[in-house]
Amino acid sequence: MVKKVCFLSIFAFMFLFFSDTSMAQNIKEGLWEMTVKMEMEEGMPVKMPAQTIRQCIKKEDPVPKIEEADKDCKFTAKQIKGDTVSWKAECKDKEGATTITGRIIYRGTTFDGVEEVREDGDLVMKAKISGKWVGPCK
Repeated sequence: MVKKVCFLSIFAFMFLFFSDTSMAQNIKEGLWEMTVKMEMEEGMPVKMPAQTIRQCIKKEDPVPKIEEADKDCKFTAKQIKGDTVSWKAECKDKEGATTITGRIIYRGTTFDGVEEVREDGDLVMKAKISGKWVGPCK
């Protein structure tokens, strides 16, 4: 279950896309390196290592995405307001439903944010998300 929740959290963070035409105002377009660090609920003995990914980011699409054919995730809320990008997603698979909520705040060449993953309503983990601009996209 821990691996599934970890994957879903990272998947949701990466999968996010915004059809909203508003744009983050303080985002630098280009290649970003993002680190996701999971924090398990108290009592969970497993310590998860941080995951790092790189992706090109554009102002009109301020969160990295990757599509996974075997996951059914739908966004129930998404918003870009100034430098803040927030979302809520519902993911379903054969084991049940997972709700993921998150928020990122851009600050020029860096961003910080948080994400919460709830499996069937129970808080399973939180993730701290940080990013830094690396350079132009190739």
